[in-house]
Amino acid sequence: QLRLGSSVDSPEVAALVYCELCPAVERVIAHGMRDFEGGMHLFGKVKLTPWRVAEMTAELG
Repeated sequence: QLRLGSSVDSPEVAALVYCELCPAVERVIAHGMRDFEGGMHLFGKVKLTPWRVAEMTAELG
């Protein structure tokens, strides 16, 4: 049974997440991603990165 916890509790799962899942998700997000966020912004164009997409997604929920 899988449960959420510290990477100390389950180092095998942590290694899979950090070494396999995170890079895979980053590649999926980056594939075909626009260079800049659409719309008007106070400070000009906002460059999109996989990390920025993750931040925007976290802000929504």
